[in-house]
Amino acid sequence: MRGINKKIDNFIKKKKCTLLGVGPMSLNIVDATIELSDEYDVPIILIASRRQIDSSEFNGGYVNNWSTDVYSEYVNTKCRKKKIILARDHGGPWQNTKEVNLKLNLDAAMESAKQSFKKDIDSGFEILHIDPSIDIHKTPDTKTVLKRIFELYEYSYSYAKSKGKDIIFEIGTEEQSGATSSQEELEFILNEIDKFCDKKNLPKVS
Repeated sequence: MRGINKKIDNFIKKKKCTLLGVGPMSLNIVDATIELSDEYDVPIILIASRRQIDSSEFNGGYVNNWSTDVYSEYVNTKCRKKKIILARDHGGPWQNTKEVNLKLNLDAAMESAKQSFKKDIDSGFEILHIDPSIDIHKTPDTKTVLKRIFELYEYSYSYAKSKGKDIIFEIGTEEQSGATSSQEELEFILNEIDKFCDKKNLPKVS
């Protein structure tokens, strides 16, 4: 994971172990994760998709009727040792049920994704996964997906920087269907991302 922050990096180097990520699929799972983190004094990542938890503008999510800010406040209040790391999984256009049901066009869906990321940053999320692989109107090719990644990354990084936030960014370029990219396609994607980051003077992402 490129762009890793100091808190996570120090833990991995000190403990020499894998950092656990947990999907917050229910209140019980969130509570259990916080309890384990406090008991063993270790960081654990709570990785929420937009369908699970999103801002109130997008009807929240299916987990405990939480909006992004209320969820964040709950976790940070309940976690005594402050080791829980909040992360966004599969953030991007049409990754929220409301956007799909409204059949938003590309411009509206991209703006919706930006506002969702903005709320994540304001709510203390430390990891953002940018994934514009879904398109309800057509199947986008790799170059189209990359263009959307670049737009969302530049927006989110600039906003985070303006707020003095240290954010880790990850990217996704294919729908979660079980299929994988070829080695050649993966190399092309990584090279294009690196070139974009160099051109815009942005931190490299993975």
